[in-house]
Amino acid sequence: MTNTYFSTFIAGTGEIIQELLYKEICVEKIPILLDGLIVYETKASVSNIQNIPFFNNSFLLLKSFSSLPENPIPEMMEKSFHDTNLEKTLVAKIKEKNKSFRIIASQENQTISVSSILMRNWEKKIQDLLGFSINRSKPDLEFWFLYRREGYGFFAMRLTSHTAYEKILEKGELRPELAYIMAALAQAHPEDILLDPFCGSGAIPFALALFPNKKIIASDNAKEKIHQLHLKAKLEGKKIEVQCLDALELEKVYQNQINKIITDPPWGFFSMQSIDLEEFYSKMMKSFLSILKRNGKIVALIGKKDTFEKVLAKFSLTLEIAKKYDILVSGKKAAIYVLTHYV
Repeated sequence: MTNTYFSTFIAGTGEIIQELLYKEICVEKIPILLDGLIVYETKASVSNIQNIPFFNNSFLLLKSFSSLPENPIPEMMEKSFHDTNLEKTLVAKIKEKNKSFRIIASQENQTISVSSILMRNWEKKIQDLLGFSINRSKPDLEFWFLYRREGYGFFAMRLTSHTAYEKILEKGELRPELAYIMAALAQAHPEDILLDPFCGSGAIPFALALFPNKKIIASDNAKEKIHQLHLKAKLEGKKIEVQCLDALELEKVYQNQINKIITDPPWGFFSMQSIDLEEFYSKMMKSFLSILKRNGKIVALIGKKDTFEKVLAKFSLTLEIAKKYDILVSGKKAAIYVLTHYV
């Protein structure tokens, strides 16, 4: 059976997300692509949808809305309440039994409150149609009325659970969805040697391990992080070579040996207090180019875009900006740069 889903992703990466989705599952149609949200039709199983590594959250779409007024969520709930086709869709597509649920209203990425009468009416409808029980604190399932600023509204069942990354990730560690996108942008081949010279807790090397490659090298100058990463890689059975190296002096170890560098350099807060950010980026790029093979690639997540692009101009004879994706990371402006070394 073909179902319609929508998934959220890191805003600014729509182009690569669309490409990755076609590679991940068999997609029949993509009717809507917004900045940070994609609607798609597929026969793929729910478990396949839940395991797509580059999405933040995924939903089974039950009804869509357009041409909505200024107060869209109540209008969506009222217009669809007596929709017999929606009732049939709920019964036909939702096969779970004996589950608890709650209803969430979200407008422009913010949860909102709605009329208690309207909410109770919808809760009773879902109880009667599906036999579910209400649990407003820790339910098994969530039904969302969601409105986007572009004018689209959706009623959907959430398929993925909330992950409290602030509790499980170390400070400064990339979310796995972003690390995966960066790894995908490297377009690794089975014969490639890949390097992350600012590996930190290892989000990027572990994402790279999901792609074909000859060797993954993870390096950092923080000995304790390197030690922990080595233990983690060994525990999870990942073939990652872990090194304690200075990213500004990589030529001492590697000479034109690396095919792809995928990394998240410091965003202006680093231990070398005697060097400003522009000089840091200059030394970093010189170090990278000394080890990168001809036609090699750099994928870098950068916070200080103006400073970085000023430095890139100095290397214009050997580097080309193939792609740039402007994104937000923890609410801060950033960009993913894909650079090609052509000399």
